[in-house]
Amino acid sequence: MSTDEASDQASADPSETGAADDERAAQIRDELDAIEGAPLAERGVRYQSLVDRLRESLERSDPAAGG
Repeated sequence: MSTDEASDQASADPSETGAADDERAAQIRDELDAIEGAPLAERGVRYQSLVDRLRESLERSDPAAGG
């Protein structure tokens, strides 16, 4: 997400932001379901990939980070 996108999202209507959060949560649930359905040997790598993406997203959105 670019700085402009973050600014737009911060000033967005709370109901729109909530809808976007709900959509993202649904995407994560779907991805978790797909991971759980994968062969056991593949799950670790796929969980780690998801964790890495979520961490990067959180770090980009953290207002304490000054970015």
